[in-house]
Amino acid sequence: MSKMNHSTQWSSSDVGGLCWVSDPAQAYIEARVTSVEKGVVRAEASDGRTFDVDLQLPLKPPSRKQKEPPRRILQRVPLTTNNGVENMDNLQSLQEASILDNIQHRFRMDLIYTN
Repeated sequence: MSKMNHSTQWSSSDVGGLCWVSDPAQAYIEARVTSVEKGVVRAEASDGRTFDVDLQLPLKPPSRKQKEPPRRILQRVPLTTNNGVENMDNLQSLQEASILDNIQHRFRMDLIYTN
């Protein structure tokens, strides 16, 4: 699995840091890392929901018993400008969630065109 949509490099030093957690309904949810233990990252969303993300599960082949795909987690770097980033190459963290967030932000600002 590419680093574009899942990160396996998490440690206790990441506790308190920002992240994205994959969600079947919303693509990604903004969250904050609350713990990292034994290959599982716990993250809490702003609405109070808690997610336990097994870092190795998304790397395994899908199982027929799974009702939905395993959650994935990515580092989140907030946008540094009010208008988003015009050139996607200039995103601090170039990955699936940050690209979608930038497009959504620019759409709300009626600045839909990007390079």
